[in-house]
This record gives sequence, structure tokens and C-alpha cells, in this order.
Amino acid sequence: MELTEKQVIKKLERYNKGKEIITIKDVIKYLKLYPNNEKIQEFGCQALFKLTGSYPRDNFKFREEKGEEIGILGGLPILFQSMKNFKQNQSFLRKAMELFTNISLSSKNKTRIRELQGIQIIIQTMKIFDTDEIIQDKGCWVLLNLSAYEDKNKIQIMELGGIESVIIAMKNFKGIKDIQENGCGFLGNIGIANKKIQIKIRELGGIEVVLSSIQTYHTVEDEHINRNGCWTLFNLCENNIKNQKILGLKGIPTILKSMRSFPNNEIIQSKSIQILGMLSSLDHSFCQTISEANGLSLIETAKTNHPKNEQIQKIGTDVLKFLKSKKSYKVSNKNKKKQEENLDQKNDCLFFGSNESLTFFKNEPEKITKPIQLKFENENEKLLLQISSGYFSTIFLFENGKAIEYLKNSEQNPQKIQIEENIQKVSAGWQNEVILTLERNVFAKGININSKNTKEFINISLLIEDTNDRIIQDIVSGNNSIYLLTSNQNAYGIGDNFYSQLGLNSDLSDKTEKPILMMKNVSKIFSGNSSNHVFLLNSNQELFGCGDNQYGQLGLGESKKMKSKINKLTQIKNIPKGKIIDIQIGHSHSIMLIEDEEQKTKLYSCGDCEYNGLGKEEDTYEFTEIKSCLFENDDDILDFSVGDDHTLILTRKAKLIVFGDNDFGQIITGNTKSQLIPIQIELPKLFFNEDIFNYHVFCGYQKSFIYYSPPPFSNLQEDLLKLFRRKEFYQIEKLEEIISQKSLKESNQIIEIIYSNSLRINPKLYKQFEMIFNLFHPLENTIIELLENQKEIINLNEKIEETMKRIYFNEDEKDFIIERKEKQYKFPKLILIMRSELYRGKFSSVAEDKSNKVTDFLDKLSDKSFQILEYWIYSNQIKDEIEITQEIIDEIKIGIDYFQLNQTNPNLFDLLINKFNNQNRNQN
Repeated sequence: MELTEKQVIKKLERYNKGKEIITIKDVIKYLKLYPNNEKIQEFGCQALFKLTGSYPRDNFKFREEKGEEIGILGGLPILFQSMKNFKQNQSFLRKAMELFTNISLSSKNKTRIRELQGIQIIIQTMKIFDTDEIIQDKGCWVLLNLSAYEDKNKIQIMELGGIESVIIAMKNFKGIKDIQENGCGFLGNIGIANKKIQIKIRELGGIEVVLSSIQTYHTVEDEHINRNGCWTLFNLCENNIKNQKILGLKGIPTILKSMRSFPNNEIIQSKSIQILGMLSSLDHSFCQTISEANGLSLIETAKTNHPKNEQIQKIGTDVLKFLKSKKSYKVSNKNKKKQEENLDQKNDCLFFGSNESLTFFKNEPEKITKPIQLKFENENEKLLLQISSGYFSTIFLFENGKAIEYLKNSEQNPQKIQIEENIQKVSAGWQNEVILTLERNVFAKGININSKNTKEFINISLLIEDTNDRIIQDIVSGNNSIYLLTSNQNAYGIGDNFYSQLGLNSDLSDKTEKPILMMKNVSKIFSGNSSNHVFLLNSNQELFGCGDNQYGQLGLGESKKMKSKINKLTQIKNIPKGKIIDIQIGHSHSIMLIEDEEQKTKLYSCGDCEYNGLGKEEDTYEFTEIKSCLFENDDDILDFSVGDDHTLILTRKAKLIVFGDNDFGQIITGNTKSQLIPIQIELPKLFFNEDIFNYHVFCGYQKSFIYYSPPPFSNLQEDLLKLFRRKEFYQIEKLEEIISQKSLKESNQIIEIIYSNSLRINPKLYKQFEMIFNLFHPLENTIIELLENQKEIINLNEKIEETMKRIYFNEDEKDFIIERKEKQYKFPKLILIMRSELYRGKFSSVAEDKSNKVTDFLDKLSDKSFQILEYWIYSNQIKDEIEITQEIIDEIKIGIDYFQLNQTNPNLFDLLINKFNNQNRNQN
């Protein structure tokens, strides 16, 4: 006789309390008999978990065999159906997820779970209950088991968003050791020997998440996290150069710290040594970092502690030999000044090609076939950020946000113009110039800007009809057309439309004087300073193009070749497989940089080869690969640029490869003979191979530039600079350790700097350390105190919060008034500079803008949105009493983009979303 529901519930309860004997077969029978009874399903899962081994460290074999028994007896379909039926029952799902940590150990169950769509159910449960610690913990554990030695499971987990779910869990529950341990193990499992998955993890910030786990947990009890973390980092970086670069730039001190904390753990020592071997052979500067942080002695210690471990002995010996063979690890004080002088020389720029419109070389010939070094006149014109050049103008943008324009006027007499703006980007077209300011405004001048040609910059972002879509993210110049990309991912075009390059039929309009919306959901815009065609790339990596196509330069194929222009945006379907990194456009051809599934970078071109611009011997109407033995399998393309009909390419191995038109000597061959296929040019003496990542190439119309431009350093105060200059290399690790201690909960605005003479000896070294720039200004004295007194680790986060609260409640420190809706609000300039790029530019310009009202945008914000922004600026928090609506979220998102707010982690947008979701859950 079958037991009734009440009898089953009582029996399961008694077993779970240790007062009854029951078997796996009995429990599955009850679950199958009463599928709609939530208590039976929940108590049944609890009983099965106990029957299969209820503790994490129980005998693995026992748990595996008992979990397999559930699969054999047909328990899996019943369990998954219950998870579907009761997908909102949090208590039941906790028990079910806990049970699957045992069930998923069996290799046969791993297959069964996949075939029953169980992976999808597990991941979906994690997504629905993303704030539930137990579900996230067990979910990470289950995915860790399912991904072990199961390639089909790995692919399905990736496709269903499992990697994202685990990384989110690790970020949200940084203080839960089990989630960090299981999450690290899962990322290591799923990333073994699978480049596609390794790329996915990298793009989601997984490498940084694993490093954060290792940094946070370094006591004796945290050995498992460090073991999984080091093992995972090795798996993610093996045969993956881009992942190795990220780890080298951000993780060397963390790896060495783990080795130092757990000297007796063979896995940590072995995997760490293998990682150090990979990084040291990848980049010279990584060798220097390893050496300066006592890496050599740690490898020696590992060899001493583990004499029987062949891997540690062999690889350790090889790595030590390689590191010791490098002679430039330590820089003597005698050579520091000389090296710093060499570094300053890099701030200059090499020029070659047409000298027609430049004032640098009045006594030089019109054609410069050998590179000449440009020397800028002013002290502020030291560090180039960007160069852009068209036919009539060349613009140089410097680190201080100023630009210099060299303009050729109608009398062929070049003139130099200083542009006094807080400039973020410049773009020169054939006969127009465009600048993007830190305030996200776009100013342009030249032809087709308004009803008549203008010689003065005018704000064209204000011409966009939709007032909520005027926050400009990027600018691109075509021949006489200008393209704008807004923060809402909308693409606009203004100017010449003779070839339908704005996506309008040119028979209806050959130009437009106001920006017109071309396409939504756009991630990148590609055009060229002499081109009449354009490409738009959406967030799904789908490519669209329009405009001039008489040479097949849009890559639409033979059937479209005879159409001299494409009147509307058309999808380019015949493109190579892989990720589109960049497209550079000439007058009658296009060149695309693709990263394939193996992470190899390749160039593809289409269009006209009359002037040798394609890098191949015949015209092509689809994108086909530019093949050359110069592009080695183990080399990467770091930068490339296309002019009217010539191309310069720079590779990771410090090769300069050129081809194309050379009438003015623009491809640096020393003559004016054009080059049909790619050839390698000997690099100028200015280049330093170990610093190749910081060099760039740019091709304008019949001219070329090679210039040095590292990522911009912060404007640290002089007293702190002096302090850093007194520090020697042996103290660097301690500095990093102090600054990284729970600093603002790992701000997502962490930038790669420690700016000092001792570090500038190798410009790559500053990338090894993370400092929170956006919260540095009010904490100068605190940080200086930390660096001067290094006897104890101080919680920087507490100091930051203490300082912020003091400023918030002290009216005397509020020295700037913002006007909004005819009311006045007091803020400290310090806070505004610290939080907003817009205000930083406003207050730091040479002619300080003292107006109280930067924009009308604040007037359009609702009172609640303004209160949220005001309170968050000081506290990184949201007031509990304010109810969040979708309208507020939309307003705040626009405000964050407009004011370029430096956010911390968790950032304001995430806080709003979480509170909004919690409100809805509570209402339900």
C-alpha cells in the first residue's frame, strides 16, 4: 500500500533528523509519486543529499557512486521537472542545487544532465536568484563539476551564459570563500585548451576576478583559493598571448605574493613558476618586474622546498637561467639619468612624405623620403596622444588636452593654430576638422558644416534634434562628411552626401547641414579622410556600409561592383570569420583587421589596386586576406594605418611593414617608388623593442607619422611625485600591497599608474600596479602618510569614506555653486574634479571656466534623480527612502555618460538596478 502525502512528508522529515532509515530508491519513488507537493520535493532533495554524502570533504568515491545511483534509477528527469515546476521556491531550489553538487560528480551523470537540458536549468536558477548566497555557491560548484573533462558541457555552459553567471557571483560575493574557490576552479576547468572560451573569460574580466580572489585571500586557511587561482590563471594563459599580456600587466605581484604565502603547496609553486616562464619570454618588461619583486629568490625557494617535483626543478631552472641572462633588470643610479633622457626623446614624432602643408620644415624639400624627427616648441607639447591629418590640415593632440593645427590656406602658405580646448579626440577630413571635448561636445569647421563654409569651430552636437541624444562618444571624418556616435549607440552623419555616404539617396539630397540618424545599435564607425564610403559595426559584429562603391571598396562582391554608389546602408555579408578589430579606409579601397578564433590577427582588403593600396596584385570586390611571409604565426599586428593609397603596419615583434603609393616618400623606403606587396622596413633608431606596445603609426594624405604615445599618466601632485622618486625598486611590491588593500571595493575605474622617475625607466612597469585615481585628490596626505610609514597595512577604504563624509557635512569646504531650476546647490570643487571628467576639464583648463551652469542638462533631471546623484557622489550609496523607477534609471544612465562620472564598484548604475529588482521582488 502506497504511503499518503502526509506519511511521506513525515517519513522524510524523520530521516533528515536521523530518526528513520530510508534508501535512495525510496526517495526517488516518493518524488515521482507526488511531483506537485513542494514539501515532498524539498525534503526529498535534502534526504538524497544526505544519502549521497552531505559534507564537502566526504569520500569522493562514495559521493560519486551514490550520485550515479540516482542517475541509474531515473531520478534526474524528476528533479529537473520539479525545478521547473517550483522555479520560484527559493528554499527548495537551495536543496536541489546542493544535491546536484554530488550528482554532478559522475561522468555518466554529466552526460545525462546535458541531454536533459539540466545545464540550462542550473544556470537559469543562478540568474534568477543572483543575490542568494547558497544558490550561487552551489551553482558554481555544480558547474565546476560539470565542466571537468567534458568538452560538450563546456561549450553548452558557455553558450548558455554560465561563465557570466559565475563571474558575477564571484564579484557579488567577494567575502564568501567557497564561491571564490569554486568559481576559480570552474574558470580553470572550462578554460583548459579552449581559446574561444579563454577569450570569452578575458572579455568578461575573468582574469581580473581570479586575481582579486588571490589578492583578498592569502592566510593559511585560504590555501585552496590560491591553489585554484594559480592553476586557473595558468590554464587561461597557456598558448594565449593576449591573456598573458593582461596577466603580465596586472598580476605579477599577486602571483609572487601567492608563492610567498604558500611555499609548501606544490601546485601553487609549480603553476606560478610556469606562469612566470610564459610572461618572461613574452615581454622584456615583465622580466624586470619579476626581478624587482624578488621573483628569482622565490623560484630558488620553491626548488629547495620541492626537490622531488620534476616540473618545479626543470621549469624553475629554465626560468632562472632566462631571467639571469637579461642584463637590464636592475638599473644603476649612474644610468638612470641617461635612460630618462632617452625616454624624453620618445615623446617626439617621426614624419615622412609630403611636406606641402607643414610648417616644421620650411627649408626641406616638398618630398621627404627619409624620416625626420619632429621637435615641438613648447614644454606642454611633449606627449602626443593622437595625430589626424587630411588634405588641408594636420592636427596634433597632446596629453594636456590641447591641440595644434597646421592648416594650408588658399595661398599655399601654411599656418599654425593653437586650439585652446579640453580635447579628447581630433579628426581631420579632406577639407574639415572635428574635435571632441571632454564635455562630450563636438566642434567642427570646414565645408558642408552649415549653409556656408565656416572657418571657425561650431558646436554641431547641438544640431542633433533629439536633445536626449547629444552625448557624443566618438567622432570620425570622411572626405567631406562627419560621423558622430552617441552614448546611446546611435550613428549620425552630416555634410557631403554626393555618394550617398550618409545613407541617404544622393538623388534626393547631396548634402545635409544637420546631423541625420543613420543607424541605431552601433558600436563603431569606420571612414577615412579621403574616402566617400563608410562602414558601421553593430554590437552583434554585423557590418553595414554605404557610399562610393565604383571600385568595389565596400566589399559587397562582384554582383554589386557595377553599382557606383550604394544609396542605403547594406549589410556586408561576405566577411572573414572572426572579430573585427578595425577597418581603415582609403580613397578607393578598405583594409580590415580581424582576430580569428585562434586569436591570430590578419589583414583583409578590397577595392582598387591601381596605386598598390591593397597589398596584392589585383582588384578584389570582397575582403580577401593580404598574404605575406612577413606576417608570422607567432606575431601580432599592434597597429596599422591607411592613407589615401598607402599603408603602415606595426607588429609585436617590432616589424614595420609597408606597401602602397609612394609618390612623396610616404612609405619610408628612401625613394619615391611605389610598392605593390608588403615589405619590411628597418625600424628607425627611435624604436625600443621592449617598449613597442607604446608606438603608433598614422597615415594621412601622402604623409606618414610614427610616434610614441603611452597611455596618459595622472596629474599627481609634485610633492607625491617627489616622494615616489625617493622609492627604490625593492619597495615597489610594498607600495602595491598597501594601495590595493580593499581600496574602494576594487573600483572599476582603477587605472594603470604609479608615476615616478624610478618607474619611468621602463614605461611598461607602471601597468603592474593599480591606483585609484578618481579618489586620489582628497587623500593626498593620507596616501603620503601610508607610503612614508609602511609598518602596518591601513584600510584605505575606511580613510576614503571618512574623508568623503567630512567633506559632505562641512559647508566651509563647499566652494562652488551649481545652478539648477533657479536654485543653488553648494559642492566642493575637489569632489567635482574627483568624480567628473567634465568638471575636471572645466576647472583644469588654462582659462578656467567659472560659470556655474555647465549645461541645461541638470534642469531636465527630475528632483529624485538629482538627489540620487548628489548623495552618491559623496557616499557611493543610494538613500534607502528613495523608490527607484525605470524613468530614474534611464535618467541616471544619461547623466553618468554626460558628466563622465568616475564610478566605483559597485557602480551607481548597478546599485540602481539591484535596488529596482529588489523592490519588484518584494512587491511580488
